[in-house]
Amino acid sequence: MDYEANRLSSGLLQLSDNTHLIVDETRLEAGKLDASGVGNVQALRTLITHQIVNYDFQFYSKPYDADVPVLILSEGKSLLPCNMLVPLKADTSCLNTLPEIFQAANHFLREPLITEIRLYLSVMRHSDYEFPENLQTRAQEDFVQMRQTGGQNVSADDLHLLLVLARLLSLSNGEKIVSLEAWEQAKAMEAERKLRISSNSGQTAQSANEP
Repeated sequence: MDYEANRLSSGLLQLSDNTHLIVDETRLEAGKLDASGVGNVQALRTLITHQIVNYDFQFYSKPYDADVPVLILSEGKSLLPCNMLVPLKADTSCLNTLPEIFQAANHFLREPLITEIRLYLSVMRHSDYEFPENLQTRAQEDFVQMRQTGGQNVSADDLHLLLVLARLLSLSNGEKIVSLEAWEQAKAMEAERKLRISSNSGQTAQSANEP
């Protein structure tokens, strides 16, 4: 609230629902956060963890619900909480042709294609879906096997993640019935993600022990 101008001033986190916020930590420089910086980090933490934005009315603050998915780009451990860590695995061929890839994307991603893509994503986001009974049985069997193999490292959260990922994979392909192929792809993607995390952790530990 700007009392001098007698009007409301919107903040950077006051975003419309379903706005995807990208936080680029790769641009951060070494240093110490001042009071304002600490407040900004706390505001981001609250948004990510609770999907709440506290509106500052100068003499008091009021929390408002938000629906803003957040993607964090970081070269190391993030300052912010995240429930899904995906280490990037650079592909040399892609890195060498990155300028051409962006050039092609800028050429093709124009109207009306962009509007059609946005419409498609919005429709599929709110579409009903069906998880067939035979696939539910398969998922339960796979989860039991995962528990037997992974022990205490595998929890109900892992099963929930796979179910969500399989649903999103099916919907992204325009399928409203979750398929066995989507389930298997979800398992493969999650296995690859965990492998990358394990590999990165090992490399970090090795670097720390080097003189």
